[in-house]
Amino acid sequence: MLLLGSAKEAELRETIATEVNTQTPGKCQNLAGKTALGLALSIIYATKLIAINDSGLMHVAAALGVRQPPLDCAPCFERSCPLGHTRCLNDLSPAAVLARLGA
Repeated sequence: MLLLGSAKEAELRETIATEVNTQTPGKCQNLAGKTALGLALSIIYATKLIAINDSGLMHVAAALGVRQPPLDCAPCFERSCPLGHTRCLNDLSPAAVLARLGA
């Protein structure tokens, strides 16, 4: 599993990588802030399944037709939750993502 993102997101991605690697050693590598845009796009293009936050890279993945693990209320393109909560964001842990990815 590769984690992409900007340098601003590197610390958060490292926290995620550490949690994932605690459960499954060597499974996750943090590349946030370490890839040029072209490399990140190539990685997304080559992947079969992606778990990604709402970002420019998410839109690239969607445009390339890369599958994303379904959430109960996704995809959602609303600025505020029509269900009155944001559990899909706040309750989403690395372990939950791994489970949805079948890892």
